[in-house]
Amino acid sequence: MRCLSSFLAEEKCTFTNMFIDIYNYNQLVYNIYKYFMGGDKVEIEAIQSLYNDSKINWSKHCLERMQERDITIDDVRKCINTGEIIEDYPADFPHPNCLIFGYTLKEEILHTVVGSDGNTLFIITAYYPSTDKFGNDLKTRKEK
Repeated sequence: MRCLSSFLAEEKCTFTNMFIDIYNYNQLVYNIYKYFMGGDKVEIEAIQSLYNDSKINWSKHCLERMQERDITIDDVRKCINTGEIIEDYPADFPHPNCLIFGYTLKEEILHTVVGSDGNTLFIITAYYPSTDKFGNDLKTRKEK
């Protein structure tokens, strides 16, 4: 099992300067994640396993938006368990996030943003995508 002190030694990290700019801090968090998780990306199977093991933290924001949008917990469950990752945000703070494309119980397209620290799945938000921001397939983000 890898430990933080081994990682810091390998990366030649010191904490003599307590003021780390945001970019360097986020990069350090990202490198720690890669070191412990063995890669750059959150894998859909790991997300599904955490969800099915009930290792879930629903954000207040997510639950409020789900209620406003008439999205159920079962809709999010189906999206996660049958969906696919369409965008990765590996350097997001405080943990890597990704966007999952899937379907509700009524077969409507749903996007769910989740993150994980490797032990807990954080459900950040869920929404019905629109062609305002995504292409006709509702998977491909439009260029700004």
